[in-house]
Amino acid sequence: MSTELEDVTRSNHSKSRFCSLHVTIHSAVLNRMQKTLELQRKVVLESSAEYWYEQGKEANKIEVWDKATFDLRQCITIDATHWQGILQLTSAQAYIGNTEGTVMGLLLWTFEEYFTDWLLFNSELSTAQWDKIKFELESHKSPNKDPFKVQLALALIQWLRFGTVSSRQVLQEMAMIYSSQVRLSATWHRLAGTLWHYEKEYNNAIMEYSKAIALAPQKPFAYYERGLTKRNLDDQTGALADFNMAIELGPENATVYLQRGMTKSKLNDTAGAVADYTQSIIINPKSGVLAHLLCGNAKMELQDYGGALAAYNVLIELFPDYRTAYFNRGVLKRQMQDYSGAITDFDQAIALEPLEAKAYYSRGLAKRSLQNHEGALADYDHAISLDTQYVDAYITRANARREKKDFMGALADYEQAAQFAPTSASTYVCRGEIKQLLGDARGAELDWRIADRLFD
Repeated sequence: MSTELEDVTRSNHSKSRFCSLHVTIHSAVLNRMQKTLELQRKVVLESSAEYWYEQGKEANKIEVWDKATFDLRQCITIDATHWQGILQLTSAQAYIGNTEGTVMGLLLWTFEEYFTDWLLFNSELSTAQWDKIKFELESHKSPNKDPFKVQLALALIQWLRFGTVSSRQVLQEMAMIYSSQVRLSATWHRLAGTLWHYEKEYNNAIMEYSKAIALAPQKPFAYYERGLTKRNLDDQTGALADFNMAIELGPENATVYLQRGMTKSKLNDTAGAVADYTQSIIINPKSGVLAHLLCGNAKMELQDYGGALAAYNVLIELFPDYRTAYFNRGVLKRQMQDYSGAITDFDQAIALEPLEAKAYYSRGLAKRSLQNHEGALADYDHAISLDTQYVDAYITRANARREKKDFMGALADYEQAAQFAPTSASTYVCRGEIKQLLGDARGAELDWRIADRLFD
């Protein structure tokens, strides 16, 4: 009996040792796998320009300039077109006192090669960072520096920090002191064109952009900016030609595709506009509101309702507090006869912007389609209270009141609509019908005569 107990005991000990060994091996394997995954994650992160950009930007914030310089150089090594990283490196170089690096970063890399949006360009650095760059440039005007480039950098900063007048003064001084270099500087002429553009002197801007293009025909951004200027002069065909050239020279810029799409839309090439908006999003899937919104709008215009819905869904996923996205999706759903879904979207649009009359009016239309006539009337009332000249709301409410046999209420609304839109023939027709129902035959005849003249 004791022998049997000893055998059982030895067996239990063996099982216990085996289980402990199994757990130990399993833990070791898990730890090794975890370390491998962490190493792989680190490798993936460190191969990302965005990772090094965020690291360098944070180092700039806490004023660890050497680390910022190292991190941001890593960013630019991985992606030489990462203009935000280049600007942050420019800032770090300014704090270190490397004026050559500051000029190189500010001008040769960013402005001349990769930049397309002044607002983004300006907001990438803080006021203190821009002021430090400006101070370093002004403090190091020694003979061994390139004074022309230093002045050009200062002109750019003057524009970003103080506006066109201050920047133009620097450019004018340069034109007097460095006239031969100015004639040969595409960057100088491009900056001059930009100042004219923002002062709405579009013909002067085009002249300067054209000089920049003649001096540097392989640089895409002067074409892009000249295209924007031509569009402001309503030269859509000329703008399209410049955007085409900018894309041929720099096919990976999402902003240029977006702007070309907007120009194609103005030229009634809606399908072409969709293609450009789509390409802009492909290049930069997390691009701003406009590309996704315009893509959805254009697809809705083409009656590609499924494509439009998908575009608005992505837009809302990226920007969940963007009222217009909900409103437009609500309009789309109403066209798709998804009235309940439309009301839900209009509810959200109203929650985000309670003073937007169109959202109440559109929700009213959706409620009417669901036979919720009282709810629809309440929304028309609210829309008119927010916009007392909302002609469509008056007409729609008048029609609703007419259906309820509230002829005096309908007449009052048609009166308001005629007051704010006196050339709308259909309003006079409807008002004439109401007057006839109220026994005012002469008034009805007068309204119908006015409508006849307007139809002619």
